[in-house]
Amino acid sequence: MKKIGGILILMVLFGLFTNVGVFSHNIQQQCYNCQGKGEKKCNYCYGQGEKKCNYCYGKGEKECYSCNSKGYKNCARCGGDGVSGYGVTATKCSSCAGKGEERCSSCSARGYIKCSSCRNGFNKCSNCRDGFEKCNTCNGTGQLK
Repeated sequence: MKKIGGILILMVLFGLFTNVGVFSHNIQQQCYNCQGKGEKKCNYCYGQGEKKCNYCYGKGEKECYSCNSKGYKNCARCGGDGVSGYGVTATKCSSCAGKGEERCSSCSARGYIKCSSCRNGFNKCSNCRDGFEKCNTCNGTGQLK
């Protein structure tokens, strides 16, 4: 009798009897994808809630398309030649002082303009809510069935 009781206790301790008492087949497992929270980090913004702008790549400014990248564009009066008039009457352009270029008014001769597609280089992530999205493995419950 003592040997059987000792074996029975060892079997219970090592988990050989799984249907003992309160423990039954209704044990639910925690979701491995979200660790039971029901939501996980967004794959698009990596949990930040914002992602870099596709137009300025997170800089907040993009290149001005009205001029070259140095902030100057061809003079509207002489067409970039630096000379106004033709033949004998040709003189140095008074608008650009003969340089053929004038300051860009769109970007104030900086070469870059503020990006109109974002806020300081970032946009709110459209795929999640504050960096987290619903777990698709457990359907947001946190438990596996």
